[in-house]
Amino acid sequence: MSTQPSRSSAVRRYAPFLAIVVVLAVVGIVFALTRTDDLDDASGEEAPTALTFDEAVEQDIDTGDWKNCDQDTGRVAIPYPQTPPCVQPPQNDDDEASSDVQGITDDAIKIAVYLNDPEANPALFAAFGSLGFDTDTSITEETVDAYLRLFEEHYETYGRSLDVEYYIGSGSGDDNEIARADAIRIATEIEPFAVIGGPLQAPEFSAELADRGIVCIQTCALAPQREFAIEAAPYVFPVGPVPEQAQTHAANFVGKQLAGKNAEFAGDESLHDQERVFGYVAYNTADGYYTPMIEEFTDQLSDEYDTEIAVFRDFQLDLARAQEQAEGFIAAMKDAGVTTVLFSGDPIMPQFLTQAATAQDYFPEWVVTATVYVDTTSFGRGYDQEQWSHAFGISLPAARGTQEVQTSYALFQWQYCAPPVSNVYTVHIQGPQILLTGIHLAGPDLTPESFEAGWLKFPPSGGDPSTALVSRGEHDIWPSFDPGGSDDATVIYWDPTAEGPDEAGQEGVGMYRYVDGGARYRPLDWPDDPLPLFDNSQSVTLLEDFGDVPLLPPYESPCGGEPFEAPSGRGVSG
Repeated sequence: MSTQPSRSSAVRRYAPFLAIVVVLAVVGIVFALTRTDDLDDASGEEAPTALTFDEAVEQDIDTGDWKNCDQDTGRVAIPYPQTPPCVQPPQNDDDEASSDVQGITDDAIKIAVYLNDPEANPALFAAFGSLGFDTDTSITEETVDAYLRLFEEHYETYGRSLDVEYYIGSGSGDDNEIARADAIRIATEIEPFAVIGGPLQAPEFSAELADRGIVCIQTCALAPQREFAIEAAPYVFPVGPVPEQAQTHAANFVGKQLAGKNAEFAGDESLHDQERVFGYVAYNTADGYYTPMIEEFTDQLSDEYDTEIAVFRDFQLDLARAQEQAEGFIAAMKDAGVTTVLFSGDPIMPQFLTQAATAQDYFPEWVVTATVYVDTTSFGRGYDQEQWSHAFGISLPAARGTQEVQTSYALFQWQYCAPPVSNVYTVHIQGPQILLTGIHLAGPDLTPESFEAGWLKFPPSGGDPSTALVSRGEHDIWPSFDPGGSDDATVIYWDPTAEGPDEAGQEGVGMYRYVDGGARYRPLDWPDDPLPLFDNSQSVTLLEDFGDVPLLPPYESPCGGEPFEAPSGRGVSG
């Protein structure tokens, strides 16, 4: 069942897929995170969590009858690299106790899934639809629900089942007052334990839900500022790093690989013998929400790498003004002698920027920094190719693989003996995975505090070319407490002649290449030696296998098909 404000039922047929347009607010820097609260609940007692496999082994507790547990790996026995540790199932009826937390009863957990309304911003959603992405709400709901049920079946929920309700948001997604009203309506009418998804550009949505004690998952939390992510604990669970962490990767890449060196990859050959001069274009909100993080980014470049930004411009995503803004930005960059344009923002603005650059006979280097979806082949093909053939930078997601080695695709196929309904399955799996992992590790006494405490016990997993490293909390990956999701990044560049499928499965020309076979770098491990940019012999467009990374064990398919044996590289790493 879906709850929505009164409007035409056509909205549901064309609502956008979850999170694909939350591409905006990934700016900021500095990883000096300071945890200001503790993990205790309101009573001052430590939040209880499930007993994990390793903890049981240490205590000589028999794990032989634990639900769906691979006794060799100590992880849940499904072919997925981010599976949590096995946990002790309920030992008696008392372990399935009732809860006074909103959205939780003896036998159910209420979940709301927020979908954005395309009728409120038709031009933006038409752009996504034109790329071949599935945007039909029924497809979105079916795919999200399938992943929720998949994880619910294999992970421990302690006698409770999921009760899921879908909600169509109001407005265009950039109005904080409307977003706050939606959050209040979800909180008071649906009364969920957690919300998956949220409006496009309205941070007040997650703030209102956090104030009401509701867990925000995936894009419910948008791209939360460092301070908010910490202060709003235990309610905020983004998929990727917080913006400060993402821009730390960007600053270290720029500082170590580019600063003080010549602009050898510029489209204008006359710039190849010139030391790089940097310009910076970044998304911001109308009220300057991300200004402090933009300043921290430029300060880090200045303080740590003696690198200054010659020209800076920020923008809001306004398609009516985008062309005019882009023309002005490019004119300023060209006049200042900028050789290298750093970009942080959405996947639409580069189309206008690259067109304006060609129109003004200006051919710099383009550096992809902390963005979302700018690093996808689907969008890269829409940028001016004469410009984008000189684009490179960092990418937070793992390197793409052929469909058979895409984790979320293979897992769906293993469970249902059929491919995912939506071609945006890599997005739709994220919220269900975060939700059910937290429930699984929280134990029978499910609260926001135990949900967070459970996630903080999740061992760092992934980090090979096929899978981003994921962890939360204190794991010696970041200098201090980590409130984000993924932790590492890879390096990409655009190859305008490469042929193959994009993220929506459409064959075409032009693809991103992953440097050094998709090798990933932790925040403190960016190399000083030059990486092999624009060297096709040391890069890949699609991963087919992953060398010597250990395989996940094969598990029998629940749908009666052939046992799934993960392609080379689908390993669990710590």
